[in-house]
Amino acid sequence: MKRILSLGFSIPDETLRFDKASETWIYQQPDWGKLKVFARNEGPRSQDRLSLRRISYENNKWVREALAPKVI
Repeated sequence: MKRILSLGFSIPDETLRFDKASETWIYQQPDWGKLKVFARNEGPRSQDRLSLRRISYENNKWVREALAPKVI
């Protein structure tokens, strides 16, 4: 955790702490619903990201074709 903070990042969980007695990290469970939204490509920028992937895939088609084994 010290490394994260030293890099200038913040941890948005006020409950995060290390319990020395049990030697475990105590933290608040994330909102898994938000993660599932992104996993289903329904996030705020998902369509932009997917569009960029499609364009990149098409633009690099020549590389895949050049590296594909030739069938005789």
